[in-house]
Amino acid sequence: MKKTIYLFFFLFIGFIFFGSLKAQAASLDLVSSKMSLGIGDTVKVDIHVNSENTGVNAFQGTLNFPKDILQAQSVDKTGSVINFWLQDPVFDNAKGQVKFIGGSTSGLFGQSLQIISVVFKAVGSGQINLVFSDGAVTASDGSGTNVLSAMNGAQLSVVPKSGVVVPPAAAAPITQIIREAAPATGLPVKPTVEVPFYPDPAAWYNSIAPFLAKWTLPGDVGAVAAIIDKFPTASPAISGGLFDNETFNALSDGISYLHVRFRNNIGWGPTAHYRLAIDSEPPLAFNIQISPAASTMDPSPIIDYKSADSLSGIRTYLVQLDNAAAVETKNTSFTFSKLTPGKHIVRVAAVDNAGNENISTLDFEVLPLPSPTITSVTRQVFVGEGGLRFQGTASTSFVVNVSLRSKPGDVIASLQATPDQNGNFSGEFNNPLKRGVYYIEAVAEDNRGAVSLPARSEAITAKERPVMMIGGFEITQSGMIGLLLATLIVGVLLGWFSMRERSIMRSRRILIAQRDIVAVFGLIKKDIAKMIQNYSDKDISEREASEMEYGLKRIQGNIEKLSKYLIENIGEINQ
Repeated sequence: MKKTIYLFFFLFIGFIFFGSLKAQAASLDLVSSKMSLGIGDTVKVDIHVNSENTGVNAFQGTLNFPKDILQAQSVDKTGSVINFWLQDPVFDNAKGQVKFIGGSTSGLFGQSLQIISVVFKAVGSGQINLVFSDGAVTASDGSGTNVLSAMNGAQLSVVPKSGVVVPPAAAAPITQIIREAAPATGLPVKPTVEVPFYPDPAAWYNSIAPFLAKWTLPGDVGAVAAIIDKFPTASPAISGGLFDNETFNALSDGISYLHVRFRNNIGWGPTAHYRLAIDSEPPLAFNIQISPAASTMDPSPIIDYKSADSLSGIRTYLVQLDNAAAVETKNTSFTFSKLTPGKHIVRVAAVDNAGNENISTLDFEVLPLPSPTITSVTRQVFVGEGGLRFQGTASTSFVVNVSLRSKPGDVIASLQATPDQNGNFSGEFNNPLKRGVYYIEAVAEDNRGAVSLPARSEAITAKERPVMMIGGFEITQSGMIGLLLATLIVGVLLGWFSMRERSIMRSRRILIAQRDIVAVFGLIKKDIAKMIQNYSDKDISEREASEMEYGLKRIQGNIEKLSKYLIENIGEINQ
């Protein structure tokens, strides 16, 4: 049951601990003390984690080795950054595997975080590929994210004892230079040494891997001596031949020195001493203390913290509040400035001179002051006018910061009100407002800068001032303009319909008049045609004369009717 509880604790350790300050990526790396060995020799292989600027706090892996060539002798977790082992590191020579699962209660940063060391013994010859078959590195980002992006193995070789074994100090065979040295006139100059992997001899580094050192050979030099030890002023006198570079095995933590010396036909020259300072361990874990308390009304609490680093020493601290940018400081205390009420989280990273980091976190809460009360406001104001008054109550030891805000929350205006001896405060905003909805927000503040949660008034409506009342309805200037515009539109429409109806009626009357005129003219034309037919012989009797008279009178009557009809109808059409 107890182991089950530990299991759940470990699986969720990434969710309940520290947030990362930087980008997320990490790798599992192998560092071997030798690149080549003989049968029966032993080699120590370190398993490191390169956090690549990511805070990490949980580690798991399975390392595979060829069981017919290597046999694991021991697993050492001394110096490991892991302080909680869910499964102690174990090896199985029958399967050719080394396994580990563990975590840390701190967020760790570094390029060579020590996990475990494994000592292998060579039992056969051949090429060796040490590889990880699985692994996980959990970020201390509060979500337990697996940030493992690479698993870098190592290659070794085992040769029989009669074979050539690379000297312990070198990671690869030295390439000899064959040439005739020029005659010398004096002792050789001091070598100028370059180490690209550790370019600054005054700096500390947290990377551990085989590295190259190189120098330029003067023409009179015939031999070179190069060694690494712990003595700052050693001078080698045993030549390894003539060469201008050498690849050395990975160093352990601490300060080592590379010594390089030239010899010519006169003798050995001065020695160049190159400092190599390695610190792959993060600073010690530490706690954050806060005062006056983890739950306080003080808006400017003080935190205290202190870590230590036995090798390179503490270089700086990074203090990060919530999601803000981290602040760098060398002090072991930090004072916050006027924090807002609510829950906060602070992360402090102790950074040593090699760039390793250890993170501690603390949750705390800033409690709000008692909020003021807004007792009354002017619920309606007119557009373009001021006169928005408010009243409220608050503690006599506070001042009240009052702001006028639009409905989306934008600040239109603000002022500070001071409660009287009875705790009452009031004020007025005379800012001309646009049409819309507003509210007043009040926040109490004491002389320390502590504030309350905001108190908000009821909605305030800004509308136009009415110019008249009609039947109990307010008519504003905009409403009046709208009414006049509507009246004008209605009048235009009525006029258009009236003209349209008159046009239709006129058209109808014209058609009727045309019909009647055609009919009358038809009668007249018929009478005239009859008269022409009857009296074409030009011999007119008394009877025919009487008929002609009758016909002419009828024609005359029709013409008079037509004349009267035309006058009356044209008058009606023009109306």
